[in-house]
Amino acid sequence: MPSDPAAPVRSASPDDLALVRAMADRRPEAMAELYDRYAPTLLGVARSILGAGPAAAEALHEGLLEAWAHAERYLPARTSVATWLVLIVRARALARRRAAGPAPVAGAAAAAAAPPRSEPPERARRRQRVRTALAALPADQREVLELAFWEGLASSEIARRTETNADGVRRRALEAMRALRRTLRDELRERM
Repeated sequence: MPSDPAAPVRSASPDDLALVRAMADRRPEAMAELYDRYAPTLLGVARSILGAGPAAAEALHEGLLEAWAHAERYLPARTSVATWLVLIVRARALARRRAAGPAPVAGAAAAAAAPPRSEPPERARRRQRVRTALAALPADQREVLELAFWEGLASSEIARRTETNADGVRRRALEAMRALRRTLRDELRERM
């Protein structure tokens, strides 16, 4: 999806950032703490792409190993630790799904229906605000974002699936991201 150069720069929470730096120093307790904080959410992402089978747990494991191996590459000015981890696990899950061939997936609806078991209250409120903002998007914009994120489709693939052109897909994605940014502006400020 196109990025907006005027988008606010995000930063990691100091506590999460310290854990990633400790992970880069190969301190296993830092990985254990990040696992405790984020594994339920990350497993939910993997399950939304791969279903509830063992492949989702394997994608989580692979993603966390990748984060461990490349912790020194994390750039706090680009994204939060949580987003960095989600994107790594999502990439591992999508790679596993592609390698396995076409199969039905749980999708965004299942991910939304199954929040992590022991989620901190503030994270649960943030998750709900994001869900509400996504639900408020026009259906065509929401569909483009879901196909791009949950299925990892390129704009040309989304265009075929939605029977539109790639420019239309990119326009919908850009409009959706702008709307989400406006709606979640306060949320973004809290995260900075």
